[in-house]
Amino acid sequence: MDKPTLKERARNIAHHLDPDGIKQRKLPRPIILEFTGPPDTGKTTVIDAFDTFFRRVGFLVQRPQEGAEVIRHIPRDDPKYNIATGIYQLDLILKAERDRVFDLFLFDRALYDSFSWMQYWLQKGKLSEEEARAYQRFFTDPRWRKSIDVAYYLICDPEEAIRRNLQGVPIDEFGGTTNPESLKLLTDIVTGSYEHWKAREAPVTLLDTTHLSQREVASDLLEKTITLLERRFDVTG
Repeated sequence: MDKPTLKERARNIAHHLDPDGIKQRKLPRPIILEFTGPPDTGKTTVIDAFDTFFRRVGFLVQRPQEGAEVIRHIPRDDPKYNIATGIYQLDLILKAERDRVFDLFLFDRALYDSFSWMQYWLQKGKLSEEEARAYQRFFTDPRWRKSIDVAYYLICDPEEAIRRNLQGVPIDEFGGTTNPESLKLLTDIVTGSYEHWKAREAPVTLLDTTHLSQREVASDLLEKTITLLERRFDVTG
């Protein structure tokens, strides 16, 4: 017997969803996924793929607007920028966990991302140790962090990230966090953040996209997500 495809497995899960909206028995709250990592590691492409895939198999999917698209009045070289985006994302998480319409939320950066950024500003000397740890504790307070079913950490070699960035942006210059030095620092911090939370048995997964195609990245993470949902709904692929 042939192994079920990802689409067949996802449709099998969708059959367990209450057709009248969010399910009170099997799914008392939506599935919430976070995608985090340095720029140009493939996050947006993966989210696009997840959005299309799950909607086509019958899920009601919501992808909240990223904080970077909303917080534009604070310079990005100021820690207040990432504090503001973190607060914005936290507000969305708190609303999403009580949503009774959507089955799946896809967050382009959220609480684990804020944790990494506080470490970045600590190492840049713009936050003290005490300040950085206080913000990290706030953004990853278990009362709201537990609402994130999985945080997918995406990383890639900084040189490859720069190549991708220059392909997509018709400007031959680096941004504040898309230069080689900052990308190397961010990659190290994001990897360290993943290891920190993995050691604490948090639901985190790391994927290095350096040598993977966009299709391979999406397929890998879809496989992991569908397996998670099969366990949640107690169904087999």
